[in-house]
Amino acid sequence: MKTDRLIGIITTIQQKGTVTAPYLAEKFGVSRRTINRDIEDICKAGIPLLTKQGAGGGISIMEGFSLDAAVLTRQELSAVLTGLRSLDSVSKAPASDLLAAKLGADTDIPRDMEIDLASFYKNDLAEKIETIRHALELGMEVCSGGIIGMGETIEDRVDLALTVRELGVKSIPMNVLNPIPGTPLEGAAPLADEEVLTTVAVFRFIHPDAFLRFAGGRALIAHIEEDAIRAGINSAIVGDLLTTIGSKVIEDMEKVKRLGFTTEDNL
Repeated sequence: MKTDRLIGIITTIQQKGTVTAPYLAEKFGVSRRTINRDIEDICKAGIPLLTKQGAGGGISIMEGFSLDAAVLTRQELSAVLTGLRSLDSVSKAPASDLLAAKLGADTDIPRDMEIDLASFYKNDLAEKIETIRHALELGMEVCSGGIIGMGETIEDRVDLALTVRELGVKSIPMNVLNPIPGTPLEGAAPLADEEVLTTVAVFRFIHPDAFLRFAGGRALIAHIEEDAIRAGINSAIVGDLLTTIGSKVIEDMEKVKRLGFTTEDNL
């Protein structure tokens, strides 16, 4: 989300003094062109950033300039500090307290939004997480998970499982990447059967009472479906999916019963 990135850029420059555009682009997962536009927007907002070319150059805040607390209402300041505190939870650096001290702000503003993610700034993940939080607060049932096989590590998958658990989601689709020709990941190598089953087992260990669902890419693991059920899959998204043909309810129920499990309609 752009607002989060702009605050992050300001905080980074305040902490480091001078940074380069390539450094910011890598840190926030965007292009240098996007960073250049962000710098222009920050300047338009009244925070004078200076750029210096050549060796030892970079982007810095004009010497002698300090943020004026008067330009922020208490509600606006609370929103800024809440966003920064979500950064604190992953960076282990007291960005919000440092900014609050510089602004002379009340650091006892309620900490009512904590997002514990190692890569919160990638794409719009933080915004999606906040949407899930709001949906759960409204009493809606949420089905949310991810896709494995996109080049992530097993540590990334554990992070995903822990994040979903923290959110309180009880319906988790176990999608396996299906490298459809013409898509950005068409050349992705398929996951080994053991890796798929290990991932399912890890999710089941972390989510002992959740619905772990067969979902996208199911056709790729049709030959290990029974093993996946034994590893922890206990439900499925049935019918056709976005780009592939799905399964039929009757077929799934027969398979589950054949393995000695009881379907929910018999409980």
